[in-house]
Amino acid sequence: MKKYYRILATMIIACIGIISLICLKKINEPLVVRETEETILLNGQTKTLSENFTCTGLTWDTKEKVFWVADYGATSNDKKKNPRLVKMDRNLNIIGYISLFDVLKSDDNLQGISYDISNDSIWIATGDSCKNVSKLGAVIKEFSSDEIMKYKSNGICVDGDSVWVLCYSNYLLKYSKNGELLEKVSFDYKDQDMITLYGNQLLITVGADYNGDNNFILSYDLKTKETSVKFKVLGSYSVEGLTILDEKLYIANDGFFHDAKNKSSYIVRYNID
Repeated sequence: MKKYYRILATMIIACIGIISLICLKKINEPLVVRETEETILLNGQTKTLSENFTCTGLTWDTKEKVFWVADYGATSNDKKKNPRLVKMDRNLNIIGYISLFDVLKSDDNLQGISYDISNDSIWIATGDSCKNVSKLGAVIKEFSSDEIMKYKSNGICVDGDSVWVLCYSNYLLKYSKNGELLEKVSFDYKDQDMITLYGNQLLITVGADYNGDNNFILSYDLKTKETSVKFKVLGSYSVEGLTILDEKLYIANDGFFHDAKNKSSYIVRYNID
């Protein structure tokens, strides 16, 4: 009888172990975003840019009244990169750029950007670090951390005296501009990408449905710490950076690089008022 109980106990422990592994795997998988009854469907106006480049981050410069778009610097992963910040007027016409060729290392990955009015500069997320660069293309300051090195900085957003950083997976992080970690939020949605500040919310692009409409904007409420699926963005097949100006949501799309349904670099404008 004792032998029977020992065998039974061993079987129970083994079953518990298997169940634990299954549950752990599910917990560690990124969450898949799906629309809810509260999700608003947005259909916008597409502006194809005058040249195809790998557009990633997007931000609005409140001093010059211009848009800045990050250009990864290559139209495929096997080509040499020439990263830059492309300057556009309010009508999304290209009017200049800042070269980052001498600023970024070959393994840097130019993604999110955010304008900083405090010193008329731009913050950029480059994978292993976050950098604050001047409009002359010089690094003012930079920082990294264990979390950034492991999970890679992708989205970035200035919030007063601090900077929010969205990693490719696992975390949404808040830093001082000197790199001190102020807040660490567990945040892991499949294909999470860029962020922008909108009132008391962080809006986040999520999705990689390059030929369909399952691309979304999440809202992370900075007061309640709750996340919701705010918008489903029709016509944005390769969502990247985003910004808001005059109650209009602008989303950069990198359809040229990703060979998406719309195979060009373009920005879609949505009315959200």
